[in-house]
Amino acid sequence: MSTIHNFIINNHKELIDIISKWNLTNSKYPIDFPKDKIKPLLNEYISVEDYRLKFEIFFYLEAWEPFKDFNTRLNKREINFEENAVDVRIEDFTVMEDISTSVNDNKLFDCYFTILMPNYFIYGYQGMKFSKKSIEDTDIERRTSGDIKKHDFIFLAKMDKSLKKIHYKTIVMSNIQKEFDKNLVTISKRTNLCKYSPVVCTKRMTKKEITEFKNMYRKKRDNDSCWICYHVMTFGTIKKEFKTMDLLVTMPNLKIRKEITTGKCRNENTLSKDKSKDILSKIMCDYNLDDQKTSLILKIYKNNILFRDERNILVNLLMPDGSQNIDNTVIRVINNIQKGIFPFPLQDKKILYKNIISSENQEIDNELENLLYNSDEKIKFNKIVSEVIQQYGLNTTQATILAAVNNEEHLSLIQGPPGTGKTKMILAFTYQELRLAKIKRKKSKILICAPSNAACNEITRRLKKENINTNIMTVRFIVDDNADNTISHVSVDKVALRKLYNIIRNEVIDFAKSISMSDTIIEELDFHINSIQNKIKELLSNRKGLNIVISSKAKNKKKIINKLYQRVCLLENELDQLIQMFIDYLLLIDDNAFEDYKDHIIATAKEYRMSIFEEADVIITTLSSSNSEYFKNIKNKFTLLVIDEASQASELTTLIPFCHNIPKAILIGDPNQLPPTILNSEAADNFYGKSLFQRLQENSPNSVHLLNIQYRMHPNISKLSSRCFYSNEIINGENVKSSNWNKPWCNNSNFGPLMFYDIKGVTNKSNNSLNNVTESNQILNFITQLLLMTPKLIYSYKISIISPYRAQVLLIRNRLRQYYKEMLDQLKLDHTNEFDFLGEKVVISDENKELLKKINILDFINVNTIDSFQGQESDIVLLSCVRSGTKSVGFLSDKRRLNVAITRARYSLIIFGDSETLCKDKYWNNIITEMKHDKCFKANAKDYFKYSKHFPKNLFPKSFFK
Repeated sequence: MSTIHNFIINNHKELIDIISKWNLTNSKYPIDFPKDKIKPLLNEYISVEDYRLKFEIFFYLEAWEPFKDFNTRLNKREINFEENAVDVRIEDFTVMEDISTSVNDNKLFDCYFTILMPNYFIYGYQGMKFSKKSIEDTDIERRTSGDIKKHDFIFLAKMDKSLKKIHYKTIVMSNIQKEFDKNLVTISKRTNLCKYSPVVCTKRMTKKEITEFKNMYRKKRDNDSCWICYHVMTFGTIKKEFKTMDLLVTMPNLKIRKEITTGKCRNENTLSKDKSKDILSKIMCDYNLDDQKTSLILKIYKNNILFRDERNILVNLLMPDGSQNIDNTVIRVINNIQKGIFPFPLQDKKILYKNIISSENQEIDNELENLLYNSDEKIKFNKIVSEVIQQYGLNTTQATILAAVNNEEHLSLIQGPPGTGKTKMILAFTYQELRLAKIKRKKSKILICAPSNAACNEITRRLKKENINTNIMTVRFIVDDNADNTISHVSVDKVALRKLYNIIRNEVIDFAKSISMSDTIIEELDFHINSIQNKIKELLSNRKGLNIVISSKAKNKKKIINKLYQRVCLLENELDQLIQMFIDYLLLIDDNAFEDYKDHIIATAKEYRMSIFEEADVIITTLSSSNSEYFKNIKNKFTLLVIDEASQASELTTLIPFCHNIPKAILIGDPNQLPPTILNSEAADNFYGKSLFQRLQENSPNSVHLLNIQYRMHPNISKLSSRCFYSNEIINGENVKSSNWNKPWCNNSNFGPLMFYDIKGVTNKSNNSLNNVTESNQILNFITQLLLMTPKLIYSYKISIISPYRAQVLLIRNRLRQYYKEMLDQLKLDHTNEFDFLGEKVVISDENKELLKKINILDFINVNTIDSFQGQESDIVLLSCVRSGTKSVGFLSDKRRLNVAITRARYSLIIFGDSETLCKDKYWNNIITEMKHDKCFKANAKDYFKYSKHFPKNLFPKSFFK
């Protein structure tokens, strides 16, 4: 049996057994936690048993952290029960062991009781304000914490009606068993939301606690008090992480074990099998070349990035002074060098090698020629690269990586800096896996994972959009309905429902007639089916139109395709809604003779849901959901695992999908961007937050492939990140070097493409965060000036404001709301329809007046924290640094957070901050020094932007004015 003193947990059941003993406490550690075993995590381990032993300590601390945080907030009275609690009833309290005899007061007894909760609380919905709740009220908002699952912690309390005084409080663990198969066809969040459902709860109590609870339980419910519940925490990911650790030990054939123990990627050995040392030795012995030219040959051979001065040397070697006639092939090579197209194709390499060596009046002998490019393996590899470029539209770097990864064993690592095409690479790996399997006449199945639902949704969106005309079956497995409208129609549930509908639509009316169901019901069924069929016809018609445009040579083809695709997605969603309404209607028919048919629908839905997992070519889900029960029953095993944002997931979370023992895995991430979120500071300090990607990269740096061409940012913006975080190895794609990336507002250099405004202010503390009123004022002044100068910006969703501090985000949001209110007040909407507006007489209709009042300016200007904005981008990004006059820059010193902050903008990056304070940090000092050198630094922001009371007419949509 496990003992918490030695901290040995043998299985998942014992983990839950230990967690279930937790009680309300402010302690830094759980009871009897072995603090002496806390030691920094390593980069390599003796065995998987050693790995598990060292990780379990921090795993347990990380599980404890949200519980400890809840207790802290509870004691500080920071929990808003009015907004987040729910009114419940308690029934059937039982104790599993007889306590009539005298026992030690500290002995724990298993206690069970039933809590009756509203469905909206169980299924992930948050109630209205406590005092205003009623069973008729259907205005229910989504909970951020998700629905309540088995083994979740729930805070149970008896409180006065004001929710201020607590008569009794405890923590219970739910033992809820929801019927998920029925959820597929009739989810409670759509019907009967305010009805109560029983949730069995377990609680470990002492004799004294049992007596106290019984006393409270037996007291009659009165008008002065009530029982409430509050959802404390969910253990979903924690349980799966623990099972992963368990599998590492119990599955000796698990392919990932080698990487876990050594901390090295075995592909480093493959990558190092080049002939660089032989080439270097040959040149030093037989050729009279200087170090610079020798280095150039080795870099070209190894496909390494060339710096600007090295590229200039090559151009000069190819185009010596006085040359009148230059071969067309050489001109092409020169153009490729100047455009930054790397690595070079084999034929270009031959030309470069020849010119480098001939510049010293020497020739390449046969031995060096064989070492450099006459290898059958290299010729074959370069041929593959050329084919890949043509097939998938990749740049040379991407194609080289794709070809190299195809030859690597088990695990490959790809580092993708901002804007370098990580998602495009994921699509290419998917297409290649499916294509090669088809050639070999084998069945392939791909699992794509990411830490967040947002990342999974984006991959699904791209895959579905690019494969609108293919037979690739892509499905999104999602929990808690976190898919947006553009991809919800490819979720497993929706695909299964359509399959279910196609079967029952042909039989349900005949069955209804056979059991003599009423004509009213039969007419209703007929109405539903006709509505669905009409929507299917409309959808097919729009799909046909989209296909015609895709194969045409129409002008503005891309815009037309996007518009038609959005229309198709809208129709897909409308179709799903109609099918759902039809299924719900069937299950609500109150007829005894129809009950067996309802059971048939539910059983068929369950069968089809499982069949979707079998039939799908590509399944996309979060890392934590990848170990769902549904995946374990798949007969067609996965052949490829791709993990996006691998640097943002903790190591144990990353390992969850590896439990499927998939033969090939690709991790795509960037340790120079935001790391995993670790709740417990002690765990973070001991490297629990280091991702698996980062550990492998540190131990085997040569195993990592770098995506080096960025397509997002104006070159003036990208060079900051390239110089400070990527050793100047990032080069710009042709698109960002074109005139299209110089936007009209940048004609005034105050607005970009890159600018730092130095501003002194006062840093204030607000709700455990920081804000700076002076900075927020200058940002508002900047916005008003920008909108005056550049019409059409505000309603184009092109402006974003980010800050590292939540309090500053809230302050800026409030300032923007106030600004918009002032504009509305000037219009005097409650008094007249006609008035002078910037010298023009304009009219606003009554209908538009009401619409104006409802517009939220924050729907058009995105204001968020840096962490929340990772993975997003915007045309114009304003960065508010907040800290001014402080001793340090706080977590602004995190270079990964800084890198994310400066790489979100496409066309303009504007930074507001106190340079004197920021320069205390070396990374900020480097950036500000660069910006001063490039004359992008303004010494006093107040000299440039003043608040404008004359607001632009484009602040409101033109259609509102007559």
